[in-house]
Amino acid sequence: MTSNCAWFSLPDHDPRPFRASFPIFRSQDATFLYGAHSVRCDSIRLAIANSTCNCTVFFARPHAEAVREGCREFLEGELKLTLNMEKTHITHVNDGFAFLGHRVIRKRGPRGRMRPVTTIPWEKYRGFAGRLVKQLSGNYSMNRMDLVESLNRQLAGWAAFYQYTDYTATLFGRLDCTVFWKLGYWLARKYRRGFRSLMRDHIRAPGPEQAKTWVLQGRNSRGWYGAVALRRLVTSRKGRFTWRSPSENPYIMCDETRRTIESRYADVAFAMSNA
Repeated sequence: MTSNCAWFSLPDHDPRPFRASFPIFRSQDATFLYGAHSVRCDSIRLAIANSTCNCTVFFARPHAEAVREGCREFLEGELKLTLNMEKTHITHVNDGFAFLGHRVIRKRGPRGRMRPVTTIPWEKYRGFAGRLVKQLSGNYSMNRMDLVESLNRQLAGWAAFYQYTDYTATLFGRLDCTVFWKLGYWLARKYRRGFRSLMRDHIRAPGPEQAKTWVLQGRNSRGWYGAVALRRLVTSRKGRFTWRSPSENPYIMCDETRRTIESRYADVAFAMSNA
């Protein structure tokens, strides 16, 4: 087993942690992911996961180097794990780093204040776009309905994974443009037709107040007949990360009691409307 950690270095005069857009646990001295074990190093308590560990720690650089060495000794000595030093990176918060498929960096916001944001790494965008282009550059015997359904599943999963990131409109627009034109050329090559005639037959709005896209109608390999529209990333749900510190270890299966108010207005209104 290996343990991969990402370490942030804050300025010595400003060692305060900040809140990033992924589940982390906040203490007085550091910000880090939840874990099952704890290690104390220079009066700083750090959570270490029991199995493969991915955590982010925010300290000043001298503290980060001391904690990293203490974690390496604890992991190798007591848990018999190996800390991957190649992936254990200490960097400045303003330089940013890629962690768990996200790029975390602190930059100036619209109000002129420095704030941490999470963005889509350029390498992840290039890799995902390359896989889609490769899929649309061959296999012309594939059922067109199955192809559009496969593209929609990949686009929906990618949009859901990055729904809490910032500044997604640019990369989402690039991917939409790439998939739109590559699918058109794939259809033109498959049916030996001109691109303009295909656009006249298959480019339309799938619903009211929706942007135009490829809408194909036919029967897929499972026998289902209907119309399928190509998904657009720019219309995907944009989630807003809300801070909530878990009271227990989220990696342990348990029912957590939440002190929240749950509204049943929709259910009651529906029941009364049918009375």
